[in-house]
Formats: sequence, structure tokens, C-alpha cells
Amino acid sequence: MSQDALSRILFPVFVVQRIGSRFMPPITESKMTVRTRLKHRPIELDEWGHVPAAPSNGAFVVFVGIVRDNQDGRKVAAIRYHAHIALAEKLLADIESTAAKNFGVEAMVAHAVGHLEVGEASLLVHVQGGHRGESFDACRWVVDTIKKSVPIWKEDFFVDGKRHFQVGVPIQPV
Repeated sequence: MSQDALSRILFPVFVVQRIGSRFMPPITESKMTVRTRLKHRPIELDEWGHVPAAPSNGAFVVFVGIVRDNQDGRKVAAIRYHAHIALAEKLLADIESTAAKNFGVEAMVAHAVGHLEVGEASLLVHVQGGHRGESFDACRWVVDTIKKSVPIWKEDFFVDGKRHFQVGVPIQPV
């Protein structure tokens, strides 16, 4: 992931309120669309840097989950996400639509499956809303709900050559 890509994604998190067309291109309607939510590769942040916003949306919040180099005090070399693809896609779409209904925002999710190296993006949650409060609340809810409701399992590969599946929780309804 390039530093330029990361800064383009993370900058709006700190400057949540849109100011004119400087951060988001002016358009007449939202362009958030249906697409594949599971990616069989790391999440490419460049793809998400300039998602257009509806003129009524004054907040743009992004969460990016990055593969870290440690887990429970052990050094991680890489991870692999496994998923029940069809069910995970359906539940991610349900989470997006529930966020829209409950928080009055638009949400988009991308989650990587397969092999990922330390430093690569594994999860991206993109939320747009009228104000920062509901946008931040929705973003946190989406991330937390993915963790407890979507059949995606993380397998750690440690530098000592051992591997381990993370202990999961029973899947809960969205």
C-alpha cells in the first residue's frame, strides 16, 4: 500500500466535514452501488479514495483494518482469511442496508479473503451521512457487526512457522 493511497483515504477521517468540492467531487446524486464485497486480494485503497457523495452528505468516514505484525504476544508473518463466500456476501449487503436504515447513512464494505501480508489492508468500511455523529456511529456499528455476524475466519501464520485460527464467536443475526 502506497503512502499516497493511505493518506488519501485517512485524511477525510480527520477532516470529516466536506468543504465545498475540495474533498468530494460535486455531483447531483449518490454513486454508491452494488458490487462484490469480498475481494480475493488485499483491499486496494486507491479504489476508494474518491467515492462521490450526494450533496446532502456532509460527512465521509473511513475505517481501514490493516494486518498487524503481532497477535497475543506472538510475531505474525501473514494471515489468511477464510469465508463462506455466498453467505458472507449476503450478510455484508444486509449490514450495509441495516446501517442505512438505522443510521440514515450510506455504507460500503470491502473485506479481503485469502493470503495477506503484514501491512496490507484487510477491511474497509466507507460511510457517508448528513453529519459526523451518525456517520462515526454507523462506521463503528458496521465494523463491530462484521466481526460478530459474518462467516469470515482469520488464520494467523507466525514467524516460528506455526499457524493458528482465531477463536471465533457464534455468528449472530444482523
